[in-house]
Amino acid sequence: MSVRLGPSRFGDPQDSPVGSHAEWLANAAALEARRLVETGHVREAVEILLATAQFGRDLRHNGLVVSELYGRAICWIAFDELRDMILSGKVDRERLLDVDRGLEVLDRSFTQGGSCLRNQALAIGKMFLRGEIFKAKQVFADPDPVTIQASWRQAYSAKLLQADAFFRLEDWSRRLADAEQRSYVEERRVVDEITAEPAPNLLALFFNRDMESLTAAQRGCLAQLRLVRAAARYRATGKCCSSMIRLPRPFGTA
Repeated sequence: MSVRLGPSRFGDPQDSPVGSHAEWLANAAALEARRLVETGHVREAVEILLATAQFGRDLRHNGLVVSELYGRAICWIAFDELRDMILSGKVDRERLLDVDRGLEVLDRSFTQGGSCLRNQALAIGKMFLRGEIFKAKQVFADPDPVTIQASWRQAYSAKLLQADAFFRLEDWSRRLADAEQRSYVEERRVVDEITAEPAPNLLALFFNRDMESLTAAQRGCLAQLRLVRAAARYRATGKCCSSMIRLPRPFGTA
C-alpha cells in the first residue's frame, strides 16, 4: 500500500509524517541485512532490502518535496546495500533473480517528482492563505521570506506578492511535471527556460531554489535502481534482460 502524503493531510512545505526517523529505520534495515548475509540468511536479507526500497518509493509518491527527499535517501540506502551484496559474491543465483524480479516490480511504479512539486506549490499557497509565511524560516536558510517586500509590480501589496508567487510556482511545477515524462535533454531545456525567465517576484524564487537539483537527483535514483537490477541479472544469467535495454534511459537524449 502506498503512503499518500498529499497536502490535504500535511499542509506545510516542511511537513513529513516520518522525517529523519525514516532514514534511521532504513540504516537499521541495511545493518540487519548485512548480519543476515553473514549468517547465511541471504533470502531474508534480500527481502528486507527490497521492502526498504519499496518504503522509500511509497514515501516519495504524491507527497511534498521534503517527503521526496527522505524517500529518495531511503531508496539510495537500499540500492547501495543491494549493490554491495551482489559484489560480495555471497548471493546465489536464485536470490539474484529475486533481486531482479523485485526491482522490476519497483521500476514499474517508480515515480519522478512532478507530483511532489505540484503538491509543494499547493502547500505553499495554503501557507500564504493562513498567513503563516514565517514558518518557512524554520526550514529554509536566509534570506528570511518575511523580509521580502512587495514592489510596485504588486502595488506594494503583500497579498498580491504572495498571490503572484503562488501562480508562478504552480505554473513552474506544472511545466516540470510534464517535462519529466520526456527525455532528460527536454527536461533540462524546460528547467533552463524557467530559470531564465525574468522573475521580479523574489518570493517565488525563494521557494523555487531547489528545482534544478531536484530534477537531476530524481533521475539519478531511477538510474541507480536499473543499474543494480542489471548487475543482479548479469551475475545470475550472464546477460542483461532484453526488456531493460528497451526502457527509456533516465539521462538519455530520447
